[in-house]
Amino acid sequence: MDRFLRHCLNRYGAEEVETWRFEFWNEPELRTFWPGTMAEYMELYLRTYQTLKGVSERLRIGAPGRIITIRSHRLNDEFFAFCRSNQCLPDFIPLHFYPHDDIEDMLYPAPPDPLPLQPYRRILEEFIGISPNPDFLRDMLAREMELLAEHGLSDKELVLTEWNSTAYHRELTNDTVYKAAYLAKNIIDNLDRISGFGYWVLSDNIEETAASAHLYHGGLGLIAQHGIPKAAFVAYELLAKLGNRLLARGERYIATAGRGGYQILTFNYCHFDDLYAMGDTSFINATNRYNGFKDEKTVKMQLELKGIRPGRYRWSRIRSAASTGAAMTAGWRWERPTRCLPRISLT
Repeated sequence: MDRFLRHCLNRYGAEEVETWRFEFWNEPELRTFWPGTMAEYMELYLRTYQTLKGVSERLRIGAPGRIITIRSHRLNDEFFAFCRSNQCLPDFIPLHFYPHDDIEDMLYPAPPDPLPLQPYRRILEEFIGISPNPDFLRDMLAREMELLAEHGLSDKELVLTEWNSTAYHRELTNDTVYKAAYLAKNIIDNLDRISGFGYWVLSDNIEETAASAHLYHGGLGLIAQHGIPKAAFVAYELLAKLGNRLLARGERYIATAGRGGYQILTFNYCHFDDLYAMGDTSFINATNRYNGFKDEKTVKMQLELKGIRPGRYRWSRIRSAASTGAAMTAGWRWERPTRCLPRISLT
């Protein structure tokens, strides 16, 4: 670790590396990822912390990378008590999130396990269910912030370093525009609660499960095989076009200013219906991927823009919709420059 850190400093420079966040090995409460004891985990963390700070006090380390949907907070209690007694509190708190509200039951099923797969493999390879709560991430972040406040850690930066709409690597809705709306909704809802959203994972080519023979097999990635961007990728592309000044946000929209103009991002989020959320996938297949949603409807929005300087403005629209195909690539439509009207209707 010492040599690795010094290599990074020599190659990229201290000014750059000091902006990085080093996340220590995560999810020690799961034997899949940490087969040792908690005492061994904390000892390794302490030595890593001391090594990192020995190279530079300005380098930042985060731990323990807890899955915030696990109801027990024993890990936090033990870990932060150890950190206080050894003067090694992390510089930031990494959080992990997957919207399975019974994840503990899936990981630690009551014996005997009726299915041949090990619990962790079940989550990857079998769709067991999703929380019916469309605001599950917001609620779980609020709960975790309360738990951290009890430890006197409200001043620590929170970063969602691993998150997704599912932990299942073959969920067919991962390839639909649902995923784009899910990402937009949850990032906009929680953008002022935490410092960052580290989506898991970039590509469908991930080694945790065997490769699929199908291009759109419901993989977790933003990008399908052969480098094809999916709807989730387009969501990040559109979010990146927002300005750096928040004007307003509400249900299904956000308005910003910056880059010499104004930006409005709208989305029509529909959550899964109750049967699909419970794990019933009988009405979903590769060619019928939108049968598992409730309250699906067309939404018409009217936003009134006030205080805009008079002048001529160019209005452009980028749209991602189910009709654009499996990859859900965004289409551009430019309209003629016109005087800015006080009311804009978006459908």
